[in-house]
Amino acid sequence: MSRGGPHSLPEGWDARAVMDCILPKGVENKGSIQQREYQPSGRFPVVDQGAALIAGYTDEQTVVYQQDLPLILFGDHTRVFKFLDFPFATGADGTKLLKPNREFVDAKFLYYALLELGIPSRGYNRHFKYLKEREVPCPSDKAEQRRIAAVLGKIQAAIELQQKIVTTLKELKAATMAKLFREGTRGERLKHTEIGEMPESWEVVRIEKLARISTGTTPATDDPSNYTGDIPFIKTAEIDNNILNFSRQNISREALERYSLRVYPAGTVFLAMYGQGKTRGRVSLLGISSTTTQNTAAIEPGEDLDSLYLWNYLLGQYERLRNTGNLGHLSHLNLGYVKALEIPLPPKHEQGQLGSVLSRLHSTIEVEEQKAGSLQTLFSSMLHLLMTGQVRVNGLNLEDVSQ
Repeated sequence: MSRGGPHSLPEGWDARAVMDCILPKGVENKGSIQQREYQPSGRFPVVDQGAALIAGYTDEQTVVYQQDLPLILFGDHTRVFKFLDFPFATGADGTKLLKPNREFVDAKFLYYALLELGIPSRGYNRHFKYLKEREVPCPSDKAEQRRIAAVLGKIQAAIELQQKIVTTLKELKAATMAKLFREGTRGERLKHTEIGEMPESWEVVRIEKLARISTGTTPATDDPSNYTGDIPFIKTAEIDNNILNFSRQNISREALERYSLRVYPAGTVFLAMYGQGKTRGRVSLLGISSTTTQNTAAIEPGEDLDSLYLWNYLLGQYERLRNTGNLGHLSHLNLGYVKALEIPLPPKHEQGQLGSVLSRLHSTIEVEEQKAGSLQTLFSSMLHLLMTGQVRVNGLNLEDVSQ
């Protein structure tokens, strides 16, 4: 590989208008599938403008695109691009099918070139008019286009494989959690309780009888001196179902005293009581001493409750905690609700066994997620370098890339 200048296109490259790379006649409209009609399985995948490649399935063959493949889908509202080289049906809203002009451009190369454009968001407006105004850098040599697409495809395939590994591990952990929290580790007979089946030696106990539960507050943000210290201050947005070993912000000891804030020790479980999107209901285990805001329930396990066990149990209750406000009386969680939570309580040594097993699985998932993130960073970097000609692939053997 050789490198070209970062500000100009290499020799043999041109900036082509997007609309010159797409056949104006386009694709015959076969209709689409309404979201309420998506099936969990079926003969043909349904592709819409959402982030996931496949949104559902259908058995309706008359709406399936099988000719002129591959095609590129553009999400008119979401700005998502998808490369489609398999028979598919489209979702009903905001999908534009683009038919590459193969006289000038390789279809897969065009897909990656469009990804690199970075169409800015205009909210939930249509964006195709902005796409039509853009140009893509393009080698005149289609063999070079195919080599570029092959390199990026190799990285993308690695990302997809890594994501499958993460998904499989998460499914394994969920199944393991369900089994262990129902059956325990000792093969005991089960009993029925108000929160489900559990081993006979286990108890159902309100969490407030096993832990100290409190919350913090937020020092005034208009006084910079409050945030010049060395005491970790964790907000709900940082509570991400992982072990917290650092904070994005610190507060001063003067602020700690002024606002009567408590510094919680490592081993405390933080539960997000407020938060938009997926934040509410998330739990993290403190790996460092820290204080927090009024939007967090800080749960300090007593001597009869293992912190790893509690954290993993609450991880499994995420959907229940997250949806509490959507099911009736609460628009958010509060300390009263948290204190009243009933949890299964095994003997202390069994809590330790359960917590250890599930935490090892959690750590494995975390490592694999970091690998997926690193691959995604590599893809983004190589996409930019290859699509601007800063890195060339002229000497690359396509057979080597495809192995």
